Amino acid sequence: WSSDVCSSDLLGAYAAHTPFYPYSIRYGAGFLPMAFWPRGHEADHVQDIWISGILAGVACWISQETGMAAFIAGVFVYKSSRQYPDRCLRPYLFGFLSILVAGSILLVLQGSLFKYVECCFLDIGRLVASRVTSKPRLDSWNWHVLAGAGALYSPALLYAGLFILSQTSYSLAKAMQRPFIGLLVYGVALMPVSWGRSDLFHIYFALPPALFLAAALSDRLQARSRLTASIAFGLLILWGGLLTFRPFLVRQRRDRALQGHQRPLELSRGGGAQLPMNQANGYEYLAGWMDRHSQPGAPILYFPYNGAIYFLANRTNACRFPILADAHSALRQRQTIDDLEKTHPEWVIVDKDNTGFDGIPISTYLQAIYEYLETHYQPKETRGPFVFMHRRDSPPGQKF
Repeated sequence: WSSDVCSSDLLGAYAAHTPFYPYSIRYGAGFLPMAFWPRGHEADHVQDIWISGILAGVACWISQETGMAAFIAGVFVYKSSRQYPDRCLRPYLFGFLSILVAGSILLVLQGSLFKYVECCFLDIGRLVASRVTSKPRLDSWNWHVLAGAGALYSPALLYAGLFILSQTSYSLAKAMQRPFIGLLVYGVALMPVSWGRSDLFHIYFALPPALFLAAALSDRLQARSRLTASIAFGLLILWGGLLTFRPFLVRQRRDRALQGHQRPLELSRGGGAQLPMNQANGYEYLAGWMDRHSQPGAPILYFPYNGAIYFLANRTNACRFPILADAHSALRQRQTIDDLEKTHPEWVIVDKDNTGFDGIPISTYLQAIYEYLETHYQPKETRGPFVFMHRRDSPPGQKF
């Protein structure tokens, strides 16, 4: 399912117009196992530990980044138990591994375990390594700069400050019981996600645990001074508002601007997603055209990149890559051509408007695939930006 829709704006468009925003699952998944962490220095119950491990495993299937951070934090929490830390750790690991094994068995039965590992770990790792995102800089004092830079740097400063103070202040170390230490470890474990790819989406991974940790510590201050706790909580509200309110306003403003230029996607698989009118028109035309010229489930290829059409038109992707931009290397282009030789898609849809990727002409970026399509397919029909090419065995007489 994710391979069908992750390469387009479909999921984001659907999410932006539903009360439950799916992207927020990735931010919140890591907090699920924390609900069963022991409070303070109370005894650890095996059932709670086991459930916490299960939820950490579930979080890993939702988001590898938050799931692994939650797992590491849970290990710290149970390893620091005063009552037999090894006994506490065993059920936690058992619950965590049982979910990972169960999910892996399901993928094996579907024949997609290798594809999952390749996509979620190898491909994404290469993609992140190849794209450098500049970090926000405090080069001017406006709300946009303060929000971006503050969301990136302030959690790191908070975590570093708490760690130093916990080593030098006995009272703070005593106040920071196991759930606080776990939350601190969780936030630190998410810092590579924020700093490794500092765009607006990934920056905010490390911010929620920082806000929760600051709120919990300000609540602890009430035991000392209600006035100090109130001031600390007020500063927390100001800090959180500065970092999160502007992105909220920007999104609201963007949604209002697009409201008059969007409409629901009138396809059975569209789920009522709101898309820009020209994009919705294109998807509906392509799905209708495929219904008239091929059978449901038949393999097709969309060139050069748009993975949503396979799902929306109820057709099979003729190769292993949801978008051909992932097949840039010579090895992957060879794999794609081998897939096309096996699946023999009758139709290839070429988007004339997408003529390049990262500033490189698509005929150069995907040269081997481009030459293969030019040799084995010929244009049969052109409608707007779409060229519908039919498979042939004779030498080409026309280029696309």
